[in-house]
Amino acid sequence: MRENTLENLPTGVTLLTAAESRSPEIRYALSQGVLVRGAPVAPRVVMPAQLAEDPRAWVCAVHCAEPDLPVAGRAALWSTRGLDPTMPVHVFSPGPRRSTARVKYIRTTLPRDLVIGTNTGSCTVDEISVILCAALGDLETACEVIREGWVTRKTLAEAASMLPNNSWLGRRSSAILADLAGNPWSVAELNLHRLLRRAGIDGWTGNPTIYLGDGLSRTPDVALVEHGIIIEVNSVEFHSGAEALERETRRVSDFMRAGWTVVTLTPSMITQDPDGVLDLIRSQMAPQRIRTSRRDQCRWGEDR
Repeated sequence: MRENTLENLPTGVTLLTAAESRSPEIRYALSQGVLVRGAPVAPRVVMPAQLAEDPRAWVCAVHCAEPDLPVAGRAALWSTRGLDPTMPVHVFSPGPRRSTARVKYIRTTLPRDLVIGTNTGSCTVDEISVILCAALGDLETACEVIREGWVTRKTLAEAASMLPNNSWLGRRSSAILADLAGNPWSVAELNLHRLLRRAGIDGWTGNPTIYLGDGLSRTPDVALVEHGIIIEVNSVEFHSGAEALERETRRVSDFMRAGWTVVTLTPSMITQDPDGVLDLIRSQMAPQRIRTSRRDQCRWGEDR
């Protein structure tokens, strides 16, 4: 038996020889449910029953059966970057193949430059994995890879240009690149970028490095440099806890001390009150006299 024994891989995923697949021991283990087959994806691959719902095992099954077929998306990012994979595992294939709930085939022929080899088999480069994740609606993974700096707008565009124009992913790549062009580090930021574009607000940059003087630099979520405005999106995922509160308060103070106006949003504000968010941003872009007139409309209650 040829078994994958790498430390980061599930042990027990095994490619059987023709003789082994007919052995009484294997047949008995299959009949008792100790082993399960990888069929129809990998008919000669078996694995312990407890691995049947482990996406890593199905990546290994594909690699064992057909190492030249590249796994893609989140599964490929597990192979290249160690991100936990999810099911279904997506695999590119030049011809039609039967998909299952655990393994989905995408019929596309990829150029060699978009495929890399690992210790066990082939997978797509990070750029194609990001484009596929975005096409499948897995925007969290796409933003995570961008945030980690594993891909850039330039490398994404270069990889997309090599996709076959008549392929499913090739046809969608232009819209995906436009959606990710703002360098979003989270889905909340991506939603903000979409809102700004729909509203016709331009001149903004996502996650730029801004040098504030005295050797201090910060990376705001969005900067409208011409208007001196910083927009920060604070979510529970990245901004909860005493340490995060301290860090974010200092960030805002650093920006304000350097002369920037800071607008703070939450993800729910962007999705549930987009008009209110746009009104808030535009109010900070407006001339000072308009902002002053709005302050004049405020009222204060008497001290008690």
